[in-house]
This record gives sequence, structure tokens and C-alpha cells, in this order.
Amino acid sequence: MAERQSVRRPIPPTFDRVAVRRLFARAGDGDPAIESVMRDAHDSLLDRLEGIRLAPRRILDLGAGTGALARRVARRFRDAEVLSVDSVPVLLHRARTRAPRWFSRHRHVVGDAERLPLAPHSMDLIVSSMAMPWFDPVDDALAECLRTLRPGGLLLLSTLGSGTLKELAEAWSSGDGPPRMHPFADMHVLGDALVHAGFADVVMDMQRIRLKVSGFWPLCRILSRSGGSGALRARRRGLTAVETFRAAEVRYRTRRSADGALPVSVEFVFGHAWAPERDRPGVSAVLPRMDWSVESVSGVRSAKPKSTPNQ
Repeated sequence: MAERQSVRRPIPPTFDRVAVRRLFARAGDGDPAIESVMRDAHDSLLDRLEGIRLAPRRILDLGAGTGALARRVARRFRDAEVLSVDSVPVLLHRARTRAPRWFSRHRHVVGDAERLPLAPHSMDLIVSSMAMPWFDPVDDALAECLRTLRPGGLLLLSTLGSGTLKELAEAWSSGDGPPRMHPFADMHVLGDALVHAGFADVVMDMQRIRLKVSGFWPLCRILSRSGGSGALRARRRGLTAVETFRAAEVRYRTRRSADGALPVSVEFVFGHAWAPERDRPGVSAVLPRMDWSVESVSGVRSAKPKSTPNQ
């Protein structure tokens, strides 16, 4: 009897890639209201390099956008060649115009995270900040990162956790029709995905931020201007009825605080993992979650983190 062979079935894509590129090309740098939030995310990501002995010669910024993180990484590792990769040409053009022009070792390449146009083992360090929610499927992107890293190379990433925009998700959950909200990965699931991909010494941790906005419509405008409109393949096509928006606004309004503002929950998930070496066994760990108390209506103010145990 012939032996049955297992076949890996392809995972249907979650997003409409054309819609994702169009939305982010239109958004550009995003809404100024969340600029400080993204800057804090970059700060927290780079803080995780403290204490790590690393002198990379080639660095990949994956999902580079307009290049804010890549420029900071280039200043930190001045002798390294920095390569910015993004699937949206308009964003890379903006990144190129802002990068140093003279004697620069900064390069920009259009490409998808799931099919990187790079040679195997060609990178010493890969950084990716807030781009992973749009990698589709994320397992393929992680496999490409491992293929591209040299043995002993480091992957450093930040993404949005499953608790992000949970209030808005509940406001939209009317129980009928296709989903409207973007799915975000749970920290533990992403850590397991890194281990499954073959990374070693996986470390994950989280920061929770609680923001405030003046209303439902301002929040929708901020998300739209930042590329956060619906791009799910299973999304409802065509214009959404005004009554549907109003019903979601009413549900969200029940969460209004005493000062009249509405809460917005954000989870930043951070991780770093190493491309394994032959003589180095892999282990994984999950650090305590961080509960950051931040309140703002028009902007964001930083606060000192308070550690809370994992739930």
C-alpha cells in the first residue's frame, strides 16, 4: 500500500493586498494625533537593544513605511548598511527623500514580507515596528525572516496585541454581516509562532496603553488617516449605511467617562528572537505584562510602567 503523504494546505489570505497598499499610500505618515504613540513604540522597541551585545553590518527594517525607525537605527549603528523594505512604493519614496543623501549606506527596496527579495543569511539584524499586523500570513513572514538572518542574527519586533481597540470592536459587533475589525495577534500565540518558525531564545512582553478620545467620529477619522480602514478580504463591499455607524456610535457612547471622553485600549507586543546556531539550544520566555496608565484627549503623555502579573 502506498504511503499517504501529508500536504500543507495554503492558508487563505486575510487581507486584500491591493486595498492595504492603497490605504497606506493614502495615509502616508498617518494622523498627527497618534504620532507620539508611534514614537513611543519605536522608543520601547529600541530600548530592548540595551544590554544586547550586537554590532550588525547589515540591518533590515521590515515594513519600513516612511522610514522613521530606519533613520534612528542608522544613527545607532553608523557603520551598518540599513535596508528598508516595504510593499508600498509611495511610502518608500518618502523614506528615500528623508534619508541622508551623502555617503549614505541606506537602501530602499519594494517587497513583501512573505517573499523577501533578499539572499539567505544576508542580514545580521531585522527590526520591524508595527508592520506585522499586515503580514499575511504571518507564518510565512517569520519563515522569511529566519531564512534571511545569518545564524546568530537577531529579530526585534513590535506589533499590536489582541486587546487593541477592543472597545471599538465591541461597538461594531452587531452580530450580523461580515467582520469589520482587524484581527490582532495574542502575545502568546505570536511567541509560539516564532518558536514554531524555528527561532531560538524567544522573549515576549507587552505594554498596555489606555488613551482617551473626544468621540466616536474623531477616532474613526484618526484610524482612517493612519491607514486603519477596513481591508479584510471578507469585508462588506460598498458604502456603509449611516445608520450602521450611528448604531456603533451609540454602543461606544455607553463607555463615556465622567469627563466626556471615550476610552481607547492599545496593546503593544514586543519580541526578540535569535536565528539559531548549531551549538546553541533554544529556549523561550514570557515576561510580565506592563500596565501603562496614559490618559489624553488630544495627544499622549508618557507614564512610568507598572508591572502586573500575567493573566
